[in-house]
Amino acid sequence: MSADILNRAARLMRERAVAATAPRHPWALDEDDTAVRARRGAGPTVATTIPLGYEERRANAEHIASWHPGVALAFADYLDWMAGQAEIDPSILDGLTSGRLLVAAALAYLGEYA
Repeated sequence: MSADILNRAARLMRERAVAATAPRHPWALDEDDTAVRARRGAGPTVATTIPLGYEERRANAEHIASWHPGVALAFADYLDWMAGQAEIDPSILDGLTSGRLLVAAALAYLGEYA
């Protein structure tokens, strides 16, 4: 069951990351800290944060930029790898604190909070 959760989260993560703008290039904040741009030269704007206060705008934009498609693809690979390990030994996810946290992260990504 836990391995299936990791696989589903990885599949959704990968699907979204591949469909995103510039999936193999990091994202960075633009000059006014409100938009996120794909970093290949100037690159296109991929997200603009809503006009909250400066600190909230900057924090939201930094978070979005940090979870660019390349990061999501790497994490999806890790989830798939751990799911494969769990098929060999299911206790790897149920018995270890790190395994339980990984399942919790996958559930949160899927919107299925535990």
